[in-house]
Amino acid sequence: MKFSCDENSSFLLGCLERLILSYLIDADRRDTAEFMQGKINNRKTQEEINELWKDYQKKLNQKLDSFKTVTKIDKLRKQMSDYCFDFTKNGNGIYRLSIPTGGGKTLSSMRYALELAKKEEKRHIIYVAPFLSILEQNANEIRTILNDDDNILEHHSNVCIDENNVEQLNRHELLADDWSAPIIMTTTVQFLNTLFDGGMQSVRRLHQLTNAVIIIDEAQSIPIKCLNLFTTFMNFLSYCGNSTIVMCTATQPLFEKINRPLLYKDKCKDMIPNIEFFSNEFKRVHIERPDKKEYDYESLAQFILDKMDQNILVVLNTKGAVRGVYNEIKELVSDDVDVIQLTTYMCAQHRLDIIKKMKQSLSSRKTICISTQLIEAGVDISFQTVIRSLAGLDSITQTAGRCNRNGETSEGIVYMVDVKENLNQLRDIRESVKATKRVLDDYDGDLLMPDAIRKYYERYYYPKMSDNNVYCPMDYCLKNHQSVKDLFHYLSSNRRPSGYAYLQCQAYKYAGKNFSVIEKGNTVGLITQYGEAKNIVEEMMNNPYDLAFVKQCLKKLQRYTVNVYQTDTRLKEIENRQGITRFNEDILILDEGFYTNEEGLSTELSLEIF
Repeated sequence: MKFSCDENSSFLLGCLERLILSYLIDADRRDTAEFMQGKINNRKTQEEINELWKDYQKKLNQKLDSFKTVTKIDKLRKQMSDYCFDFTKNGNGIYRLSIPTGGGKTLSSMRYALELAKKEEKRHIIYVAPFLSILEQNANEIRTILNDDDNILEHHSNVCIDENNVEQLNRHELLADDWSAPIIMTTTVQFLNTLFDGGMQSVRRLHQLTNAVIIIDEAQSIPIKCLNLFTTFMNFLSYCGNSTIVMCTATQPLFEKINRPLLYKDKCKDMIPNIEFFSNEFKRVHIERPDKKEYDYESLAQFILDKMDQNILVVLNTKGAVRGVYNEIKELVSDDVDVIQLTTYMCAQHRLDIIKKMKQSLSSRKTICISTQLIEAGVDISFQTVIRSLAGLDSITQTAGRCNRNGETSEGIVYMVDVKENLNQLRDIRESVKATKRVLDDYDGDLLMPDAIRKYYERYYYPKMSDNNVYCPMDYCLKNHQSVKDLFHYLSSNRRPSGYAYLQCQAYKYAGKNFSVIEKGNTVGLITQYGEAKNIVEEMMNNPYDLAFVKQCLKKLQRYTVNVYQTDTRLKEIENRQGITRFNEDILILDEGFYTNEEGLSTELSLEIF
């Protein structure tokens, strides 16, 4: 389907209307909050923000200068970082930052963002990551380097409220974050909700995305159903909102070749030249597919032990598979082997603690780590051998970045295996597996090179690009054959209400109500009492009417929150056993007994015996 000028213009007008609404909602909510608090909350002036950029840049440069440049990898990382810094001469636009796994793209992209923000007087730097594991690690690294918690917001979950409950909504306005911090680090889900979700809390934040540097990390992880919405809104933010967009990944999707392409800046879209050269220089592993048989949990456990030397990472597509294989291996190994599972049933701080402990013990103890894809990108850890359940080639490439990451051996091995997993509710993963299999059938080159990734995206994207003006999977289609895209621009004249005199005929409320980034994506955030969270929860519950203090506590508790589908059987069982306490009606706190160090959220009540 061609993207006509009229349709494009109308969609962009829809974006503009939503942006204006964002300003109005934010002004109203701020006035309400200040009235209820009895004080004015002044935001930083542009001059104050400019001074922050200079201070942050100084601190980051000090950190970069402390890095050794002895090995070939060290020198390549510095070379790519310098390319990013120099690229700021190109000004605003939409760009690609292609850096191989292990190439230091987090600090390189932040170096670029700070320099551009200083030059162009931006109000925000917004870092977006698809997985909590990436956000957790990178946010922690940035906070440590810049040493400024007050002006860096890490936001990845919402307190669940009923926006139809006026009393509850008014109270919650004092607890909701408005994204006014200079640096915002958030998830892809929260970012896409800000663009398209119908909740006023999401719409309120939209105007903060203008006059900003927006880094989309692991850009290949944008859900395919959201692609046309996402690319069009990015074009709007860049060309109408004075923001610079950086699409950052080692496996660049073909965003410029889909129905509604990203409008990269002409002749200078790539921040790093000659990416093929850097990809080849960074190559530290090779991929093998030992056989085409399907493994169950028991046979996969045996395969893992057969391939194990010192340490091994196993990445699977589902939490159920992780738990199943973990239980099988625990029965087979001796006490001198550490067996660890990592899933999003664990809160952010819990996962960080496990990864930190693993880093310290990998060189001295045999370790088997079984994880979902949360570890496949952005986690600075290295294993001798990796086993990856068959997935998209982009995911396999990212997982390969955890193997022989620092060149500890001459070459690491990544095994691709077909595992019997329940992917019924994971349509995108099912489709990506099919595309990978098609590449394996007709491509005999190096699967880790950019050419293989391009071929993969051709097989993954192109079948979904509709030419019949009826159905395009990239348009976020609804059951009634409408799409969120349609609802964001005016409907064609023969579908508009009779006698409707206005140019615009958007259905924002209906679109937002039907928009959800994740399949069956109605999730709840459960605050755990892991580690320091127990004391924070206790202090918060002792001061329920001090809303400013409660807001501070909730910010700290983001790192101790587990997001769970409302349809999750584990959540249902905990609810049935009265394992969740409601604080101030809308904040859910998990009882201590339903959280363990071994697997996080658990239905097996843990009791202390005295």
